[in-house]
Amino acid sequence: MNRQAVFVLCSILAVSSCGGGPSSNRAPAAPASNYKNTIRQITIHTPAGWLLTIEADGSGNVGYGSSAHDFAPFPVGTFDFAPLRDELLRQSGPAGSMRSGFAVAFARAGEISTTARYVSDFGMMKTLFERAVASADKPGTRVAQLYATIPPVPAAPPATGKE
Repeated sequence: MNRQAVFVLCSILAVSSCGGGPSSNRAPAAPASNYKNTIRQITIHTPAGWLLTIEADGSGNVGYGSSAHDFAPFPVGTFDFAPLRDELLRQSGPAGSMRSGFAVAFARAGEISTTARYVSDFGMMKTLFERAVASADKPGTRVAQLYATIPPVPAAPPATGKE
């Protein structure tokens, strides 16, 4: 590695370790319900590796993993966005993890990032993924095959060890 590259790398490490990075002065995120009317997209991540993205018009994509071939679009009107948004806002909170629930991101108009919130309603998530897959895919295609072999929502919530 040449001397310039080493200098640049050391400079970056020094600045980031001093708290001088771009996020060090960021204000805490407002509760999601404070900006519900600016939400333009909902994204749900499951512990099993599935992703469901719902746009404001009720269309979106559903799929598994990171390969584009393992995703399929579903049409406008598949979901009624406003009531779904409101219910997910009501059920979600900042506490949780992917071990015990589902990560939900509410993307706002004009924003490029968001903070995950968590939902633990397995029944609701199962219904959402069933509707998305049924609207997006035909039996025998890739997403339908993945859905049958790697369900996005387990049959029962994972044991927490606190029972």
